[in-house]
Amino acid sequence: MHQDPTHQHPVPVQATAPGWYPDPHDPYTQRYWDGTRWTENRAPAARGSGPPTNGKATASLVLGLVFACGIGSILALVFGHQAKNEIEASNGTQGGAGMATAGIVLGWVGIGLVLAYLVFWVLIFGGTFFLSESST
Repeated sequence: MHQDPTHQHPVPVQATAPGWYPDPHDPYTQRYWDGTRWTENRAPAARGSGPPTNGKATASLVLGLVFACGIGSILALVFGHQAKNEIEASNGTQGGAGMATAGIVLGWVGIGLVLAYLVFWVLIFGGTFFLSESST
């Protein structure tokens, strides 16, 4: 407590309560404050939710899952590659690389399914059409 020179009454000094706080010199650790000074007691910092997820990574994953007759798959590839580039360039400030990769994979799967579907219909109906044309 300090003395207030005008009133001669003690003035309370607000102190930070003892406890674990982020280490001012290392963001990855916590350090114990005893109420007056830092002690040498350290612990790993509490894990947060991590960096925010890149929105294009989320869009890539959703579009890859929906695939919407191939258009969603193409957009999943575009957004997935853009997201991976942005996440890499962010130096750890953005997350979602796994989501972007999943969107890219699902985009290719969707394109493969659309192509297989088209080949199937060409073989079934295209072959029938060509056979009926040649027999007349």
